Amino acid sequence: MEGHTLADGLAEFPRVFPEIYRATVAAGEQAGHLDAVLERLAEYTERRE
Repeated sequence: MEGHTLADGLAEFPRVFPEIYRATVAAGEQAGHLDAVLERLAEYTERRE
């Protein structure tokens, strides 16, 4: 069974998700630490707002 990664999904919306987000999520998926990566991206996004 073949599926798509979250990073692939984010890549479908480049105006919404900058390349750094997509690359960071892809790295987290590859390393098996997606949960920690998403938490840090959320914290980063909240600080920027």
